[in-house]
Amino acid sequence: MSAKSGAANLITGVRILCSFALLFCQPFSLSFIVFYLVAGFTDMIDGAVARKTGTTSEFGAKLDTVADFVFVAVCLWKLLPSLSVPLWFVNRKRTCFCKSFFNDGFPCGHMMCALHMMPLHE
Repeated sequence: MSAKSGAANLITGVRILCSFALLFCQPFSLSFIVFYLVAGFTDMIDGAVARKTGTTSEFGAKLDTVADFVFVAVCLWKLLPSLSVPLWFVNRKRTCFCKSFFNDGFPCGHMMCALHMMPLHE
């Protein structure tokens, strides 16, 4: 595998690493914000890099979906306890609001789909 063909997947991998690094940061701290911004930036550019270099692949698309889900889940896990979220916002039956929750075996990554998996704090 050449450096060109793995660049987009490497960028996606950086997003996964930044997402896990967020677990060890205090919400809204400088380190949290830096990792959050890096992860967000990699989300914006990985697909563009893959298209520009002609290295799009099914594996890269699936990896991007997993990275998106990990990023959203970690952010929700870290931020929801710090925010005042009304209980009506969380589906009490823990069912998915999105019809495409399991698209090709991967969660869709929408915020509401990730929200239903979070424990309720009453």
